[in-house]
Amino acid sequence: MDFADRVYELAGRIPQQLSHIRTEEATKNALVMPFIGALGYNVFDPLEVTPELDAEEGPGLANTENLFVPFYTTKPGGIGIGLALSRQIAEAHGGSLTLENTGCEAVLRLPV
Repeated sequence: MDFADRVYELAGRIPQQLSHIRTEEATKNALVMPFIGALGYNVFDPLEVTPELDAEEGPGLANTENLFVPFYTTKPGGIGIGLALSRQIAEAHGGSLTLENTGCEAVLRLPV
């Protein structure tokens, strides 16, 4: 399964999980750690998971105004919660998620 498929799979779980996630620990276990795992990191090795991700490949984004607007999507069948929820999770853990439209650079910063 490639990265995009894994992220879509994780996003598909969110509607069922949201009503059961009530703590930061549950948020981390249900949403953050699976996403970091999908990026290819061993989430059980604190020396392997880095607090910053920089991805600079890709054609860029056509519409950047609504990237973090909850429930906004341009994908057929999309729910539009991925980036908004990801940023909210990062901020709840004292971090940040930003996107730059220079080939689509995503930066996830989490405190160590």
